[in-house]
Amino acid sequence: MAGTWSIKNVKKGFATKTRIIVNYFFVSLCLRVKILFKQGRTAIYSSRIPSYDCSFNFNQTIIFMSLFNRQIILGLIILIFVSSISYGQQNLKLWYKQPSGQWEDALPVGNGKLAAMVFGGVTEERIQFNEETLWTGEPRSYAHKGAYQYLGQIRTLLNDGKQKEAEDLAMKEFMSDPIRQMAYQAFGDLYIDFPGHENFTDYKRELDLAEGISRVNYKSNGISYSREVFASYPANAILVKLGSDQSGKLNFSVRMDAIHAFKKVTGKGNQLNLTVKVDKGVLDGVAKVKVITDGKLDQANGIISIQNATTATIVLSAATTFVDYKTVNGKPDEKVTAILKNIPAYEQAKKEHVTDYQKLFSRFKFECRQKKMLSCQQMNAFSNSGQILTILHFLPCTYNMPAIYS
Repeated sequence: MAGTWSIKNVKKGFATKTRIIVNYFFVSLCLRVKILFKQGRTAIYSSRIPSYDCSFNFNQTIIFMSLFNRQIILGLIILIFVSSISYGQQNLKLWYKQPSGQWEDALPVGNGKLAAMVFGGVTEERIQFNEETLWTGEPRSYAHKGAYQYLGQIRTLLNDGKQKEAEDLAMKEFMSDPIRQMAYQAFGDLYIDFPGHENFTDYKRELDLAEGISRVNYKSNGISYSREVFASYPANAILVKLGSDQSGKLNFSVRMDAIHAFKKVTGKGNQLNLTVKVDKGVLDGVAKVKVITDGKLDQANGIISIQNATTATIVLSAATTFVDYKTVNGKPDEKVTAILKNIPAYEQAKKEHVTDYQKLFSRFKFECRQKKMLSCQQMNAFSNSGQILTILHFLPCTYNMPAIYS
């Protein structure tokens, strides 16, 4: 996933004599260590697991120095991590000066059940969303009938050193049927179109890790526009807040789509309904969108259009016919309708989301001191000067270099 990095300055005594390029894979592995917590869920991703999960709260550190002595790499890494000094959560933001050009650069939000990738486009915002129970396949046993009859033969072949024969027999008569798990499915896409915003300035998008909120801000035609997106666990929904700094200047339209072979979009009033059915499976899904605004709202051909608004809130939720591993006759339409009916006002929903999110996110912290911020352009000039940087992720700067700290 895309991200913004921080660079940890090594003490001057080391910096003047030694610079080391830390191996990408080694540091990446260290920085992605999962800390297990009981009864948790991830801060950003959609994985509210009832037994264990993780919330790893720290800015990733890039260490760059010229090669001097391989034997002190490990010692310096340990020294840097142990001596890191707290600077607070106010800087835990991944931010960029341009919209996402591809899925990998979009910013994620999630509540353990619903999740989305926010692209941050100007004329077209795309929010690709998924729901945890939408899979291909159907309720079935994976047991291979009569498999136990071949266990002895497989053991004998292995004892005799006949590895290939044992593998072939196991694959044919012993392994699960089918051999692979069924495929998880994307649910659909929410699109928000902003006509007349082709020319814009002061663009910035960010993911606030401390609050689990994605934001977009820019100016177009002398007007400042803002967006906020978060996935609320208490509300069981994804909420989008749109605004402008001038009264009645917010004009946009909302539509839904999906990549499934069977999909249907309907609507009435301030709501849209997306119905999907997975290919090679039995599950159906329903997603609904509700738009609340102070502007003029119209709907035609599955598109909601808003004119002369100052603010608007879009609420999205989704569910499937999945009930449990053997039951797939749920009623997603009724479930999602009830969710949208009980959604609190935006500011209250946001407050409840942040409170719920931070109970998990703030349980563990790993923070590193940072001083002045370096721009993408400054880092690009540094890179072109002949120095080598180790990058721990793919970032959407125009030259594949992050906005970072030193």
